[in-house]
Parts: sequence; C-alpha cells; structure tokens
Amino acid sequence: MRNAEPEILGEIDAEFENVRTAWRFAMKHGPADALAGAAYALMTYCEHRGRRPEGLELLHKAMHSESVALHPEFVPLLAAHAAWMAYRLDRYAEAEALGTLALEAKWPAGRRSGDPNLAFRAATVLGASSARLGRSDEAHRRFRQALELAKKSGSPFDIASALDNLGIIARERGDLDEALRLYREALLKHREVGDAGGAALCLNNQGVVHILRRDLDAASEVLREASQLCERHGLPSTRVMVEVNLANVAMYRDAPELAVRHARQALELSSQTGQRANAVEARHALVWAALRQGDLATARSELAAATTVAIALGRPALLVAAVRLFAEVLAAQGLPDAAVRVMRLVLQRTELVGVEREEAERQMQSWGASAAATEAWDGPPLNEIALRVIAEAGQAYAPLISELRVSR
Repeated sequence: MRNAEPEILGEIDAEFENVRTAWRFAMKHGPADALAGAAYALMTYCEHRGRRPEGLELLHKAMHSESVALHPEFVPLLAAHAAWMAYRLDRYAEAEALGTLALEAKWPAGRRSGDPNLAFRAATVLGASSARLGRSDEAHRRFRQALELAKKSGSPFDIASALDNLGIIARERGDLDEALRLYREALLKHREVGDAGGAALCLNNQGVVHILRRDLDAASEVLREASQLCERHGLPSTRVMVEVNLANVAMYRDAPELAVRHARQALELSSQTGQRANAVEARHALVWAALRQGDLATARSELAAATTVAIALGRPALLVAAVRLFAEVLAAQGLPDAAVRVMRLVLQRTELVGVEREEAERQMQSWGASAAATEAWDGPPLNEIALRVIAEAGQAYAPLISELRVSR
C-alpha cells in the first residue's frame, strides 16, 4: 500500500465496502488492536486514491468507538493518522489539534503505541500545518524534529518524506538551490525503496522550483514524469497538484488555452479529492488566462470564487496571490494607478519571495511612469480587501476603485 502498488490498490478498490464494514464491526465489537493495526493502511489508501473525507470519518469514529474506549492507548495513534487526513483536506486547526494529541501522548510504563513512527507522523503534520498558516520558523523546527525521528527509526520512507518537507520550507524562503538539493536527495530515497507515491509528489515539488526559476523545460520534464506515475499507479491526489503546475507552465509559456485545459482538469479532480487549496490555485490560473484573452468578466468571477475558498482556508499566501491578481485585473480595466497602489501593498508582504517578487515589481513598473511616485494603499487590511474582491466582483469593484482614487 505504501508503495502505491497498482494491484494492491485495485484489490482494495474492489473490496472497500467490505473494509468499511469490517472497520465498523471492529469499532463496536473489537478487537481495538485491529483498528490500530489497519490505521496506516487505511490512511495511505485514502491518500493515494483521494478518498480523504471517508478516511477521516472512519478514523474519527474509531477514536470515539466502544472498543477503543476500552483501550484508550490507541487514541493517539488513530489521531496521528486522522491529523494527516485533516491536513490534506486543508483543515489546519483540526490537524494541529489531532497532531498535538498524538505527539504529547503519555504511555504507561512498558507500553508502546503500536507504531514506532507515531511521533514522526505527528511532528510532520504539525510542521505542515504551520507552513500552510505562514509560520515558517515553527514549520522548519517541526520538520527538523521529524527528520531526526526518521533517522532514529531508520525508516527510509520517513527520511525521504522529511527531506521533501524541508525542501518546501527552503522553497518558500526563496532558497531554490537548497530546495532542489533536498528534493533530489529525497527522490533518490523514494526510488531506492520503490515508493511511487512519494516519488510522484517529489517530482511535482521539483517542478514547482523549476517554475519559480522559470526553467520551463526542466519543469515540464519532471511534471510529465510525475503525471505518468500518477496515471500508472492511480494517484488522483498528486495528479491535482501536477495539473495545477502544468497550468502554471502553460501560463509562463503564454499558452492560455493549454493553461485552461490543465486548470479545468485540476478543478475536476480536486472536487473529487477535496483538495480545496489546489482548487484555489487552479482558479488563479483561470484568472490569468481570462485576462490574457481579454475576458474581464470571467477573470473577476473566477477570482471571486477562488478568494471565497482562500478566505475559508485562512492561508496567507493564497490571500496575497488573490490580491496580486486583483491588482492585475485593475490594470486590465484601464486603472494603472489603482493597480500600482494595490501591488505596492502586496509587495509589503513577506509571502512574496524570489522571482515572484521581482516579477511583481516589474509588472508594477510596466503600468506607468507614475509607479515610482505612487504610494501603497493605506486602506483596509488584506482580509477585508479579499472580502470586497468577492462582494464587488459584479460591480467591477467600483466602490473599491473610488476609495483607491481618493485615499491618498
């Protein structure tokens, strides 16, 4: 299951209703250790097949079941797996609560959790949730903790996963060389142990770095390989991310129709797998394509839809991306001065790093000579701007534009 072997995944596909029935029977009648022993396989199957809501529901119910009530030592183990499902569904507060429960569990003398990698899983979830919520230093500390735990256990799977996650932090901090080094080291380990799911995800992450470097040939190469692994092993969850990044490659190659095709594929898959953050990113690609094609109504509509979900998720980076796109829509509406003021506000945020910051600055300068003298908008906070981008989409942002013009 861990290696995403197609035959095994196919067998569980055919038998999943029996798996669900057996799981429910064990929740009521026991044995509780059967639930604990099957939890990792259940989580991994649901992760590979994009069935996270079902996996999270079964794990939640098991934590509060009759048989586990008689064996509370299994609650932290079930919580660690539920935490990962919650994180992958972009439910970060829930993931942090479950991960903390698992990490801080106290075991009776002589008793083990039944899973030697429980602390690793909990630390990983806490790091990943912190990263999504913009707490980079905390995320880095948790991922370093996870790497040390993985090295201590000697699990090559967990070591590879920890290296992947540290690569994400390096990437978000703008250290693309270090991110690529970590991803390449992780990919070697994924391949050594035959971990197709981990390899596909790692290749996708490498693709993001190449996109940030605007090395689009290299990005296309690794993303094609990731896509082939997803197709071969049936990995819709990773396929969503790959499709989003292929849409981004098409954007930077100025191919709006191709970008739309990949973004639509990502949206269709994300509706099945529950990957709301990736759906936001796909809609951002649709906003770009609509702007490129001169369809301002669609650009505003897609931006409103994306921003609605971004606000619900509470991820700062997604909100920054939304307000940056708002500036681009203003420029496309023939309001370069207003666009400059909004972009200056975006550039004050730390979430914009590396080449993306440089491109935002160049974009702002392209909107007119007045850019050098125009101050950032001293208006509402980012969250409020995002809410108004939603509410005023049908008015082409007329109230916001009025405020931008008079607020000096």
